[in-house]
Amino acid sequence: MQVTEQILKEELLYVGKSVPRIDSHEKVTGAAIYSVDMKLPHLLHVKLFRSTVPHAEILSIDTSKALQLPGVRAVVTGRDFPDVLFGAGLNDTPILARDRVRYVGEVVAAVAAESEDIANEALEAINVEYKELPAIYDPVESAGEHPTAILHPNLFKYKVAARMPPNLDPKHPNVCNRVKVRKGDAEAGFKQADLIVENTFSTHLVHAVHMEPIAALARAENDDTITVWSPTQSVYRTRYMLSECLNMPQDKLRIIATEIGGGFGNKLNAVQCEAIAAVVAKKTKRPVKVNLTREEVFATTTTRHPFRIYIKDGVMKDGRIIARKMIAYLDGGAYSGGSGVSVARNAVFGSVNVYDIANISIDNYRVYTSRVPAGAFRGYGTMQVCWAIESQMNIIAEKLGLNPVKFRQLNLIPEGKPSAIGESMHGQTIDTCLEELMKIFDLNKREETAYPWKIGKGIAISEKHSAEPGSCATVVYRYDGDVDVWVSVDEIGQGTQTGIAQIAAEELRIPMDKIRVGKADTFLTPYDSGALSSRQLYNIGNAVMLACDDVKRSICETFSKKYGVSTESLEVEGGKVRSREGKEVDISDLYVKGKSRYGIFLEKGGEFIGTGTWIVETGELDSETGMATLPRINTAYTTAATGAQVAINIETGEIKILKLVSVVDVGRAVNPKLVEGQIEGGLSMGVSTSLYEEMLTQDGKVLNPDFKDYKMLNSNNAFPMIVKILENPSLDGPFGAKGAGEIGIVGVAPSIANAIYDAIGVRVSDLPMTAEKILKGIASRKSGPD
Repeated sequence: MQVTEQILKEELLYVGKSVPRIDSHEKVTGAAIYSVDMKLPHLLHVKLFRSTVPHAEILSIDTSKALQLPGVRAVVTGRDFPDVLFGAGLNDTPILARDRVRYVGEVVAAVAAESEDIANEALEAINVEYKELPAIYDPVESAGEHPTAILHPNLFKYKVAARMPPNLDPKHPNVCNRVKVRKGDAEAGFKQADLIVENTFSTHLVHAVHMEPIAALARAENDDTITVWSPTQSVYRTRYMLSECLNMPQDKLRIIATEIGGGFGNKLNAVQCEAIAAVVAKKTKRPVKVNLTREEVFATTTTRHPFRIYIKDGVMKDGRIIARKMIAYLDGGAYSGGSGVSVARNAVFGSVNVYDIANISIDNYRVYTSRVPAGAFRGYGTMQVCWAIESQMNIIAEKLGLNPVKFRQLNLIPEGKPSAIGESMHGQTIDTCLEELMKIFDLNKREETAYPWKIGKGIAISEKHSAEPGSCATVVYRYDGDVDVWVSVDEIGQGTQTGIAQIAAEELRIPMDKIRVGKADTFLTPYDSGALSSRQLYNIGNAVMLACDDVKRSICETFSKKYGVSTESLEVEGGKVRSREGKEVDISDLYVKGKSRYGIFLEKGGEFIGTGTWIVETGELDSETGMATLPRINTAYTTAATGAQVAINIETGEIKILKLVSVVDVGRAVNPKLVEGQIEGGLSMGVSTSLYEEMLTQDGKVLNPDFKDYKMLNSNNAFPMIVKILENPSLDGPFGAKGAGEIGIVGVAPSIANAIYDAIGVRVSDLPMTAEKILKGIASRKSGPD
């Protein structure tokens, strides 16, 4: 759906307006029902028995004593499930461990009882005998040809996806995906370069920390279907994976999305709790609820991938980067984390789609280790590579004596030029974002402060891709003028339902209070890929626009047939149909009246119904070269420039954020306040994960799995944020819009690191940035080189 000049200049009634969220009342009053709140009649409660060792063979599982406890209705182990594995891209994960456990906290058995207390008591009666095996925690060591432990001996027999399968290599038995890019000749470029700069950067283990814990409910129905209630970020992905791991047809599974209290990727592959609930519900013929504690959510559900990144650049004296080599090791934990293998692929986009470099060599290794699995997380690999690249850019600029802004601008990909992987980069506005940032964030303006504080400023530029094209929508225009929009929106806090209502109201030119947006339910709402990759508004919005066009066409055809007027002369607006000849009728008048005592309907079709399917043809990456097989790999890119101002206490190492500024081009802000909120949320999450958060582990066990010990950004650390939204409409987004849910987080860490260096000359290359690292860096500078 191409955005035309006419659409851009058209006066809009609802799109572009900061209207309140349509679900705000139920959220602020506490009326919204989350999965943890749900209760069903005759409900059984399930608790999970988990491994206490990081890697071992399971020799025996004795559940006999647990089954004897009063109130226990079932105990299930891996033998109660089909002997299949699940995953997205790589099927490597069992619902319950069968013969081997691979991380502390892996589920070995599940108990269903009349109460949680009884279920917990039964867990203590289960006895599991293990034969411990060597564990491995270093991803670089694990990526080698002869690691000290091989976690998946049958890796090369696992089922892989037909689209975007992982690249496996028998020489590297713990590497579950290797993605490489080769453009030009990087080694020749290094020989030609005037300056070589090489560094290593790392990120750490953090959790999504959504406010709502994880719970799932299931009920076996009389028609052999199973209904599952889940806080999933994708009802259709959950249905597909459940179908695979339970050996059930998809049409026998109904997935209903509950209210979702945040996800950030962690709830994208909602399968394990749902599958356990489904199997137990079928076994007991009772409704079942699996409710994880906060400690279980922290210690046993997917994390962000820690990266270890080596980056080497060859640069000319004039500032042109002519060669870059990057090697990244992604600590994937014990399994693929649902969709974790594709993080190695998606990290490529952040590595190649900003700067114009003639010679590039990239190798990303997603590696198994004996830790809790890593999976999808806000930013999806782009944040980690941006951390390394944007830190490196400031290091190079200083060595060359160049302004860091002009150095970046010199190396940007020109508009329309393909990236290093051959993807056409139209609509890239990073330069514009950077110029706008400099208008409100003056890098050259120095600010004085009293001892022991030092103030510094730093910047970073970034992009975030949007993937997973494919959405469907159904629009029903009812007799009373109300319009139902049936879409599988997974509302995880972005306000997408509201944005969809605004788009539908704009297309039909009716008040927003006439629009109802359905909630995701695989029995009722049509297909959508889900809340991931900043994709929902762009894809579902386009599908809704097509469905609105279709319903208007149906209305016009009915009017034309009834009044003998050409459809070409008709328009639908404000609940009416009018022709150029001046004929105007209410849409309700096109319905049949008086032929039934109980309702009003159309002679054909019952109601005015329109459908729309939006799909974009995108290519893949060649497994050997990383080159794009089509000019378009992703549906859209959102661009941003971030500026951070910090104060550093040189006596204590304390880091204070004085100001964070973000300029983001969102194409068109369908709801500016909601867009601003998403970007502010990303900025806050970026600061929290850069300065405060870290999951600490010992021998594979998470040591701080609660809010008492897992430190986060809080109100005591609040800081001013400035968000400036740019609107350079995308060519085919709904009214020019594109996603904004993730871009805020991407450039935060490097902008802070660059600001710290500007303040005190200390370069932090390993996240998180802590007072201890600041003091160590200051001490190192004082002592000088060894």
